[in-house]
Amino acid sequence: MGDWDGDGNDTIGVYRRGQWLLRNSNAAGPFDITFDFGAERDRPVSGDWDGDGVDTIGRFTQGLWRLRNTNTGGTPDLEFYFGAFAHLPITGDWNNDGVDTIGISR
Repeated sequence: MGDWDGDGNDTIGVYRRGQWLLRNSNAAGPFDITFDFGAERDRPVSGDWDGDGVDTIGRFTQGLWRLRNTNTGGTPDLEFYFGAFAHLPITGDWNNDGVDTIGISR
């Protein structure tokens, strides 16, 4: 889930084997945004990585984070290692500065 359109409301999304299906309302209906970014075993993450008010997507695999600043496919805008295979990714605005950052749960 995330605020995909920057309107201040978090809405639903689905990640399925590398495909993202995002909705701009919490109601039944077709997806508003669809694109490919990832692989079947990636763990999806979302957050506002650049502080622009729009949540975007990312993926975590075996300690490697790949984050996008737009809700589109393509190469990651940020890519780095933090964590390990068995860790679970978590994201949030830990210091209330308007930018989400990453964390892990062991």
